[in-house]
Formats: sequence, structure tokens, C-alpha cells
Amino acid sequence: MTRQIILAYGRETEHQRAVLAVLSFWAWYKGERSLIQTVVFTDRPEFFAPYFVGLPVEYRLLNLAELPLMRGEHGYMHRIKLVIINQIAQEYPTDALFFCDSDTFFVAPAAPLLSALRPGVSVMHLREQTFTEAIETWASFSPPQDEFPRRFVEFIESRSFELAPGTQHHFQASQFMWNSGVLGLVPETMELVPTILALNDAFYAGSRWILTEQVAFSLALQTCTELQPSNQYVFHYWGKRQKEVIDTILADLPAALPLSGELETRLAHVRKRTKSWHQAVQRDDAQQIAKVAFAKGEMLNGMKYAVKFLMISIF
Repeated sequence: MTRQIILAYGRETEHQRAVLAVLSFWAWYKGERSLIQTVVFTDRPEFFAPYFVGLPVEYRLLNLAELPLMRGEHGYMHRIKLVIINQIAQEYPTDALFFCDSDTFFVAPAAPLLSALRPGVSVMHLREQTFTEAIETWASFSPPQDEFPRRFVEFIESRSFELAPGTQHHFQASQFMWNSGVLGLVPETMELVPTILALNDAFYAGSRWILTEQVAFSLALQTCTELQPSNQYVFHYWGKRQKEVIDTILADLPAALPLSGELETRLAHVRKRTKSWHQAVQRDDAQQIAKVAFAKGEMLNGMKYAVKFLMISIF
């Protein structure tokens, strides 16, 4: 059994995004449904139930009053994700785990991705940059925020960390950070989850970097397993403009993702729409990059993305 985990609470947009994340998974999935169960951690199960009729979905009620405890000593928001992953890992130690952030949706069948999960192999969304490069990236923000990745690098390079009893690891600034919008773990790897939770707590206490959740997964999984990307199958619209595009589409959720009709008809509709929505975000990205490039006088780069915008629009 594989448990697909979704976390959605708080704002209406989070619930709307999570509906798309789950329906797009099942719209593209072509395997035996009895082998997968979706587990939705949410404060509003009643919001999701009408959309998931006929699908193997379980709801876990999140008590919002308990969230401060889940955030931990330092009030780290993304620690909640780690806590629920650890909970599922403890409850179902013989099952594979497949976590997707609410701001994701599938654009291709998931079967090849799920079949890639095996002992010694894990899945994350995609490889981003080294921690050295992250310092440069965060220094370019306005105002600069490179103090956080700098603190993190200083923290990890000044000590060793235990990933398994009796084994010490030294992490380096030259290692890569992976995006954790998607996480796939087999039972053998899920034994690392309590350690990853402890790493996260240490990293955040030592740096206050908002990305320590995905950093903890990145370092532990690339050290102990081979990491495979999933961006070929899953689109993660984490950017502000990307979210605005999708949130506008999902604002009238019943119109975007119809409630009526046979399940297979509804899933076919979702599968078709995810293609066009993916293109809508790509088109907006290309248009904005082209505008910025032209404004900076970077004509070659501007032309490159202007052509990309036209190609997406045509095809």
C-alpha cells in the first residue's frame, strides 16, 4: 500500500488547491486503486468530501488549537508537515509514503514515479541549488536575506550529525538543496523520518532559515539514498505569480472541478484541464521573464522568452 498524504488547513485557497492536488493525482493514475490511499490532514473534511466521492480517501481532522504544539519550540510553521509525515510513518511502517504539497498538481501518470520508489531510492520534487548558491540567491533579495543561509552553512559545517546510531555525518555547503513539494519514501527509508524531524529542529534553532524542513529532507535523503526528481510528473506552483494564476482559476471551484457526473467523466475532465492550466502558468512565467529582460536591456534573453511565450500560446 502507498499512502498519498495531503496537508490543507486555514485559508480557503489552501483547501481549493488541495482538491486539485488530489483529483489530479487520481485523474492521471492508471493503476489499481486499491493499492493507493489518499490521506487528507485538514481542519475541514466536509469541504473535500463532495469532490472525492468514489475515491479511496481518508480524512484526519486537524485541531487548529494543537498547531502551536506541532510547530514546536520555535514556532516553525513547516514543522507541521514533518509531524504528520512522522505520524503516518509510525502508523504504517510497512507502507510507502507519497507526500504532495497542496500547491501541486499532476500533469502525467504517476505510475512510473511510484514504481521508482524502492529500497535505496527516494523521490523529491527537483534539485534546486547548492547551499553556497543559496547564499548568493538570498543576498539578491530586497532587502537581502542571506544571513539565514549563511547561519545555516556555518551551523552545519561546525559540527557532525547522527543519521543512524553510531554514524556521524559532516554536511557541506557544496551539497544540494532539493524542493520538498513532493516526497516519496519506502518503508526502509521512513525509518529516517524521526531523525529528519530532529535535524529540522536543530537546523532551525541554529539558523532560523524558513527552508530548514526541505533542507533536512534534502541532506538526509541524498546522504542515505539516491534521490529521483518528480517534476516531470508533478507541477509545483510555489511562486507568488504562479499561485495567483491557479488561485484565480480555482476561485469558483465547482465550475473548475465539477461535482456532478460519473467519477471517470469528472477525472477525465480534470486530466484535460491540468494540461491547459499548466500551460497558463508557463505562459505567464515566460511573459513576465521576457518583460523583465527587455526592461533591463537584455534583448537576447527577452527574445528567448518572448518566443517561448508564443510557442506555448500556439501549441
